[in-house]
Amino acid sequence: MQVLTHRGPAAVHLHWVRQTFGHDLILPVSRTIEDFRDLPESVQQFLYPLGPGEVEVHLPPYFTLGSVKKTPTIGEWAAELRFRLDSVGRVVAEHAADPEPAATHAMHQAIVLIARAAFGDATPLTIAAEPEPGGFLPNPKPVSRVCDPGFGLTGAPAETTHNYARTYRVLARRLQQGMRQWIPAQQLRTVEDFAVPQKAVAALAYSVAEPVNGGYVDEMGLSVLNFDLLFRAFVPVARRIDVPLRAVTSALKTMPGAESAVAALCHRNATRVTADVIRQRTHLLRLIDNEHSVITGFIRFCSRVGWWAQALRAGTPMNRGTLREIRTEFGAILDVLASFYQRRQQFTVASLLLVEAVRVLEPETIAEEISRAA
Repeated sequence: MQVLTHRGPAAVHLHWVRQTFGHDLILPVSRTIEDFRDLPESVQQFLYPLGPGEVEVHLPPYFTLGSVKKTPTIGEWAAELRFRLDSVGRVVAEHAADPEPAATHAMHQAIVLIARAAFGDATPLTIAAEPEPGGFLPNPKPVSRVCDPGFGLTGAPAETTHNYARTYRVLARRLQQGMRQWIPAQQLRTVEDFAVPQKAVAALAYSVAEPVNGGYVDEMGLSVLNFDLLFRAFVPVARRIDVPLRAVTSALKTMPGAESAVAALCHRNATRVTADVIRQRTHLLRLIDNEHSVITGFIRFCSRVGWWAQALRAGTPMNRGTLREIRTEFGAILDVLASFYQRRQQFTVASLLLVEAVRVLEPETIAEEISRAA
């Protein structure tokens, strides 16, 4: 094996979730290394040409799957990794056999954040989310947040704490804003997505709806069961929807076979079309119902971070059940995102949720947001 220690990055900030066959978490999850011999050869080969400096590396989870005969060695497993530099300069690896790398990376980032909260890890860490290429609407830009030591999800309030409601109301509004930028851009990507104009207009109306919170602790987002919240969210739609309608119809006019969609979505009909979609509600409610499920599930996830961190610190065998619970809770969010609307997966949104949580849970941010809302 060629060991490359004389060139390449001076320091590698490695984030890698590994578990044994008994589901024990191998620690540390994150660490800074200066000797390339601690890395699989395929990782060394990718890092070698990057030159001096520091680099952040995220490897997908590695599990001991059973007996030694059935489990590939780390070297064999790592030989199937595919590497890329993402929009913020991190090295992100995906396994060739992984059918949903975006979901895997979101789960990886969630576990890394919880391990960081558990052990007070200060390894440089950036949480990032990159949207898939968009179509007819402006594609959202990638987002990222550097986790300062002591922050990340460490300060996520538990349900019984006094600042639970005010913190998660701020987070819920941020999540609504982010999802309404990312999801419609992914939903409207081809002419076929406009075959049923009502479905397309519902996505456009959703993109310009107003983020709202209810008056109770369990109304963090827009609940489909609360029509007062629904009304408040969609009052501004009629005057806002003209902008995305113009953008969509301008693009459709250049495409063959889109004549009927252009006629149905003409911006001159914005008020009538929007009123029809809001009155019929069927397609809007599907979007809002899924959004509500995602936000409710994610707030539940964040509120349990403190308990999970305490359990991980207790060590094995406690961390076995803890990791299963973390994967179950975050997996429930991924299940909703697997077919968010019109059977289109939105796994990149899971990473967006984590970025916004890290952003909001910094003390300066939450104080500013709360004073602004007062």
